[in-house]
Amino acid sequence: MFDPSYYRRCACKAPAVDDDGSPILLANGKPKMRMLDANCPKLPQKGHGTWYFYFELEAGEGGKRRRVRRGGFATKNDAKAKAEEIYRDAVRGADVLSDATVGEDLHAWLKRKRSLARTTRHGYEEHIALYLDPHLGHIKRRDLKLRHVEAMYDAIERENSERLLHHAKVAELQEARDAAYTAWVRAAGKKEERRVTRRAYLDANARLREGRKGKRKITSAATMHRINATLSSLLGTGIKRGEYTTNWAAMVELPAVKRPKALVWTPERVEEWKRTGQKPSPVMVWTPEQTGQFLDYICDDRLYGMWHGPSSVAPDAARCALCPGRRSACPAPGSGSPHRPLRSRTDSTTRLRNRTASAPSPWTP
Repeated sequence: MFDPSYYRRCACKAPAVDDDGSPILLANGKPKMRMLDANCPKLPQKGHGTWYFYFELEAGEGGKRRRVRRGGFATKNDAKAKAEEIYRDAVRGADVLSDATVGEDLHAWLKRKRSLARTTRHGYEEHIALYLDPHLGHIKRRDLKLRHVEAMYDAIERENSERLLHHAKVAELQEARDAAYTAWVRAAGKKEERRVTRRAYLDANARLREGRKGKRKITSAATMHRINATLSSLLGTGIKRGEYTTNWAAMVELPAVKRPKALVWTPERVEEWKRTGQKPSPVMVWTPEQTGQFLDYICDDRLYGMWHGPSSVAPDAARCALCPGRRSACPAPGSGSPHRPLRSRTDSTTRLRNRTASAPSPWTP
């Protein structure tokens, strides 16, 4: 039966006395102070002290008493609302008496997942160490609310703003370093000028090294969604185990993930890349001819069959890239090797061209 009791208490102190009414003194001669709590004479005054409540739950194993107690509320109505909320959570099976924190639950949850793949476990560990534990780990399990999860993502976005400024500063320092290096190289044959420009380059390089300290990557929207998926998995498991009552991660609104547009390596884009060194898009797609050139380039590699498979039957190429062992470097379209120039193997290129003519290419966006 839900029958809470409410009372007020404060943090006022008064000198402690013994049974005879004499003040108790400390070693330094000062009187010992005691908390008045609910016996403070100022409690009848409006606004003095804070409200507390307690109520009994069903007895535990062996008839053990289970009492819920909370405090620190400004008004009695606030205390009533909190008492009803905690009682509802208890009825739904939540452990409202536990002092476990979200951080403890995160580590225990990950420890119980014994069948995770290595890369999945590494991703969970990274999310916990860099984001979830620092922002939510100190919060008690019973106190976790939606506002805490939203505050974590607000903090991540503020950190992103600071990191963007840091990245811009590092880019400026790098440009200054490159300009100083160019001036040093161009001063060849001029002894005095070369000495001055070399010193300027070394100073600029030292400033760049110092500016790079503490540089961290930007937390993208896609990473935020993966962090939220990790938290959602924890809360979903916790609900099944009776540790949580609500999956707050499912209620968070995160920025949309903008996937980069895939572009084909046309001859014009290849020439532009060779001239500037910048890719037109983060995701670039080879043509059948370029794929054939790549296969010709690695024809003697021991993993040739692994690379040839994705280009022919189009499975997820990323899975092949995760295979252990030496990985073959992928040359840029149209580039060659000074030790082994690119050859044109008609069977590889023609076979790929014929496949794309009869079916959609697996390498197109």
